[in-house]
Amino acid sequence: MNDQEDIKRVSLKWDFGMAPLKDSQISKTVQSIEVFLAYIDNPHVQPTRDQLNCMSYIKDQFTWCVKEDQWNWFTVWTRLGRPDRGDCRRISNSIKNIRDACKQQNPTLLTEAISTIKELDIHRYLQNYLNCWTDEAHERYIYIVSIARAKDQIANFHLLDALKTCRNGNVALEMVKTELDICVEHLYRKKAYGVILSAYYVAGKFGEYTVDHLLQRMYEVRDYPSFLKQAYRFDIYEAFRTKIDEVIAWHIQRGMPDAEAWQRKFAKLHEQEMLRHTLVEPEISIPIQEDVSEKSKVAPKLFELKPIVTKTSRSRSLAPAPDDDPYIISQTARVKLEQANAAHKHTLSILKEFLHQQNLPVSESKLIDAYSILSNGPAIFEVKSITEANEREQIRHALSQLYEYRFLHSLPEATLWIVCSQGLSSQWYVDYLTGDRGVHVVWLQDGRLQGPSVEVLR
Repeated sequence: MNDQEDIKRVSLKWDFGMAPLKDSQISKTVQSIEVFLAYIDNPHVQPTRDQLNCMSYIKDQFTWCVKEDQWNWFTVWTRLGRPDRGDCRRISNSIKNIRDACKQQNPTLLTEAISTIKELDIHRYLQNYLNCWTDEAHERYIYIVSIARAKDQIANFHLLDALKTCRNGNVALEMVKTELDICVEHLYRKKAYGVILSAYYVAGKFGEYTVDHLLQRMYEVRDYPSFLKQAYRFDIYEAFRTKIDEVIAWHIQRGMPDAEAWQRKFAKLHEQEMLRHTLVEPEISIPIQEDVSEKSKVAPKLFELKPIVTKTSRSRSLAPAPDDDPYIISQTARVKLEQANAAHKHTLSILKEFLHQQNLPVSESKLIDAYSILSNGPAIFEVKSITEANEREQIRHALSQLYEYRFLHSLPEATLWIVCSQGLSSQWYVDYLTGDRGVHVVWLQDGRLQGPSVEVLR
């Protein structure tokens, strides 16, 4: 490879959908293709777990080409030979039918699904991918994102759009620091303090003005609605308590429709602060004995589930309930409690029923959706109702809660489980949770518990 070719590769720019594939993703895709092609050439209704996982992964590749919602969808589509979008949808559905046929042990349905997917020329598309990466296996492509768009957006004072471009394109803010400083100063002179704070919320503080200073300025110019929004965003109450109460009273006096909502939200923030400073060491614990076979010669292990105990302050009028969860309290004013969600309740009931069928003990508290003792030790389950709109946010919340619960209950050996009300839309969520985070994942499908970790519970 000569210098001119290197320059050409380095200067290559990519936009949404055209992100390069990571080496690990290429390797996994190639392996999945090989396993999948071998299976459809010799199908049977009892595939291995690895074969099922490979089916799901291949299905994801074609689904991305249909939805066009991944940063590398165009790259994948190109490597597959740019198949028709309708064919991608039909191939994705056919792979689902293959999996369903295996679950139902239905050879007739399996034969039909295999026949359909072969008619859609699945071999050609997957072979395109394999041939492409065979030719380029030892070449290293270097992609960089052009920062021209970000600089152009900053020059037009579209600060939030520019930060989104930097984030999606992996552009470090230091690369546009000069432009950002000029933009922030311009917005500050225009008294657009809310825009600067929103930028801090998205990308962290990068300008010379502190959050407290900008909030103070918003209060002084009487931008009260934005003041409340930003103060709540940054979980600031105690430092601005007097001013926040004054602004809420201003909303109430004028009969503004969001006055009650703001009052409730900041009351919850206040409760959170109280819980944060009154957490004490638990005085009691709940012993849970491991279930072992009657023939086992090994004595069962005894685990302790320690509840959270909080002090009740007589000097304060807002005393939280003893076992309220600080994490949940901070979310209460923004969304309904998960326990009030029908999908959450239904998923939790299916999980409990499944665990009972496996003769596994199940307990719960206001903090923990479900707690059990598996063959390898204690397990903490967090149930989440999932939609396409809230999927990533719910996964983040579940991770935060599970880590917090394991720490607060002094259960470092406990395995962590996320139980979703429906299957996750992308395989990378599963890879991230199970591979990178070491968290087990299951979900509800057709009224039954399914997912990559379900066999661990059997």
